[in-house]
Amino acid sequence: MDSSSEKTTIDFDRIASATGMEAGKVAAIYQSWLQGKRGKNGPAADLKLVSMLSDLSTATVSYYLNGKKGSISQERGETLQKVLECLHYSRSVAARKLRSKEKKSIAFVSPLSESPSPEFSLALLKSVKEEAKKYGYYVDVFDVEEGEEASFFANLPFLGMVDGIILSSICVDNGMLQPIVEHKLPIVDFHSWEKLDRAPVTDSIIPQNSVFSQLLTHLFLECGYRNPILVSLPPKNNITRKKKIEVYLEELDRSGIPFDPDRNIIYINRHDIIEGKKAYPEIFRRNPDVDVIICLSDLIAMTVLVELNAEGRRIPVTGYDNLDISELFGITTIDQNLADTGRMAFEKLYYAIRFVQKNGTYPAYSETVMDLKFVKRTSSLKKQSLPVVPPGHAGILSQGTNR
Repeated sequence: MDSSSEKTTIDFDRIASATGMEAGKVAAIYQSWLQGKRGKNGPAADLKLVSMLSDLSTATVSYYLNGKKGSISQERGETLQKVLECLHYSRSVAARKLRSKEKKSIAFVSPLSESPSPEFSLALLKSVKEEAKKYGYYVDVFDVEEGEEASFFANLPFLGMVDGIILSSICVDNGMLQPIVEHKLPIVDFHSWEKLDRAPVTDSIIPQNSVFSQLLTHLFLECGYRNPILVSLPPKNNITRKKKIEVYLEELDRSGIPFDPDRNIIYINRHDIIEGKKAYPEIFRRNPDVDVIICLSDLIAMTVLVELNAEGRRIPVTGYDNLDISELFGITTIDQNLADTGRMAFEKLYYAIRFVQKNGTYPAYSETVMDLKFVKRTSSLKKQSLPVVPPGHAGILSQGTNR
C-alpha cells in the first residue's frame, strides 16, 4: 500500500532512540508539524516533518534523497535514514518523485493567502493546473508571504520535488533566484515585482499596457471626463503597478488634465470588498467633484457601484480583470485573459523543462506580451445612462464584509 494514502502513525520512542532526543521533544515536534494539517490520525509524512525530526534543512534532506549523501556526515546520514524508516517515508509518492529523474510536478509560487488580489492569483493557478493536467503534471503550490521570499529561495523547499517553477506576483530579484541555477530548474515568471531576465528564469509573460491606455482614452477623450480618481494598490517597487500609474499620468497629460496627487489617485491595501468600502468615503473626501472612478480591480469597482447606488449617486466607474461579476454589474473593464495566460505559462515551462533535460542548459531567455482586451460596458457611460445595482445584489457587500 502506498503511504501517500496512509496516515502517519508516530512511534515517538523509536524516533527518540534513533535521533537521541527525548520522546517528549519528538512528540512536541510532531504536534507542531501537525497544526493546520487534516486527518483524524494525522496526514502522510512530508519533507518538512522529516526535516524537523532529523534537525536538517529540507534542502539537505532533498540532497540526501536524491542520492547526494556526501552532503552530510555519515553519522547524520544514518540518523536521517532511521527517521525515514520510522516514518515509512521511502514508500511515499514524494520519495518516488525524489528518486525519479522526472518528477512530473511543477511548483506554483505566489503569495496566495496574503495576495492583494486573491481572485486574480487563484484564477491564474486554476488555468495553470488545468493545462498541467493535460500533460500529466501535478502542481505543488507554495504560498510565500511578502517578506519571506529570500528565506524561501535560500532553503529551496521544492528541491528534488519538481521539474520547474512558475512565479506569480512575487517580490523577488534575479540575485535571489541564483541558488536555483545549479539545480537546472527553469522558471517562468508572471507579474513578479521586478524584471527577471536571466537564468534560471527562461520566460517572462508581460501584460499589454496599451489596453489600459485605450480604456483611459475612452474615458478622457470619448466620454469627456475631466476630474478622475484612480484607485490602486501602492506601487512600491512593483514594475506592473508602476507602469499602470505611469500610463495613467501620461494619458492625463495627453488629455490636458492637470494631475493633483491628492485629488486624482488613492491607494488601498487589497482588492477586496472591505477595502472598497473603506476607500469609498475617502474618494469623495479627496475629490468631492470626481466625475469618473477608475478602479484597478473589478471587486473594488463593484463595491463602489453598490455604495454609489445606496446614496443615489450616478458616477461612472471602471474596473480591471473582467471577473464574472463584472458582467453582472455592467462594469467596463480590462480582460487579463488569465485562462490563456495560465495555459501559456505552463506550455513555456514545459518546453524549458524538456530543453534542460535534453541539453543540460537553460534555453535563451524570452519575453511574451500577453494580449489583454478592453471590455466596454455601461458603467463608464454618461451619468444619466448608468446602470443601477442588479436586483437582489445590494446585500452582497454585507455578505462580503462578514466573511
